Amino acid sequence: EWLARGVSPAGLRHALAAGLPQPVKCAAALLRHRLVEKMPPERVTAEPTTCAECERPFRSASGEHRCRSCREPVVAATELPPPDRIGWRERVRQAATA
Repeated sequence: EWLARGVSPAGLRHALAAGLPQPVKCAAALLRHRLVEKMPPERVTAEPTTCAECERPFRSASGEHRCRSCREPVVAATELPPPDRIGWRERVRQAATA
């Protein structure tokens, strides 16, 4: 059941063997208790949702109706002003030509 819920064999081994009491009085009872009490929740397979704006399929984690690209505003590319001082490459070029 653990493996069916998506736990790897290493994860199962860690969940059952981590933090064992010293000494272990009844290994079978301890194993039974940990298998039941530490059982991971069932896997929920999320069905893809279709975006309300662009109709692209996406996986909604919090009940959104729009995909990430439609939720986030598009930042327009702005032209940067020229630098106040020249860079070192330009200074080397100027020194070489002088």
